[in-house]
Amino acid sequence: MEMHDQFFKLLLCLLLSVAGLAINCKAQIVNIEKARKVTDTVGLSGGLELRGSYLDNETSFLTISAIPDVQYKTKKDLWLLIGSYQLTQSENVDFQNSGLLHLRYNHKVNSLLRLEAFSQLQKDKVNEIDYRYLAGAGPRFKFVDIDSFKLYVGMLPMLELEQSEEPENAFRRQTRLSNYASFTLDFNEHSTFYSTSYYQPNFASFSDFRFYTENKLSLALFKQINFDFTTTYSWDSEPPLNAPGRFLNIAGGFSYHSN
Repeated sequence: MEMHDQFFKLLLCLLLSVAGLAINCKAQIVNIEKARKVTDTVGLSGGLELRGSYLDNETSFLTISAIPDVQYKTKKDLWLLIGSYQLTQSENVDFQNSGLLHLRYNHKVNSLLRLEAFSQLQKDKVNEIDYRYLAGAGPRFKFVDIDSFKLYVGMLPMLELEQSEEPENAFRRQTRLSNYASFTLDFNEHSTFYSTSYYQPNFASFSDFRFYTENKLSLALFKQINFDFTTTYSWDSEPPLNAPGRFLNIAGGFSYHSN
């Protein structure tokens, strides 16, 4: 057991070091809920997505994406580490150049209450954020847990430090309340609806807030193949100067899941 713990600590440090080199967020808020692996099995699990493409047709386009994740679970504790880097570039113009490193700890108190703590580092060139550091902690409630419906609600006060490129390397320090609600609804054995929404007001001024919602309908076509329809929308009431405040993405595609 001691050797297993040492291996986990070593792996965690290694991933933190590697991910720190290129710390994703198309929107101002990142959906961490979908990275949680719903399983009763204890131990170490994880995955890695690597994608890239290059197109040269008078104008060149380069796309790179890397998304590693690691989860370690015991009967009462859960550690979750997520890294992400995305680049979409044409000539000398960046359409997307963003990175993320997120570490979260979850402790089960009882069937209703969990305690969470997290730390996150972001950068986003398109949204003109040199870096954004977040750290917070608070309760997570498992309000409903039945076969067809599960509902989680979290309320986590957090500290936010942000360095923006404009105007002239502006620095902001503020505290926000990160509220989220996440639920899963199984219509039947062939269709499932997933939804996660975040609301993050500034304690000093509630007119300064961020909102994010991601919703997915997953339809089982065959035993291991699904069709997924996903919508993502976010709004930042006070984005960095010259950065877009609204983000909307509608996507559909096929996914494969091994048993």
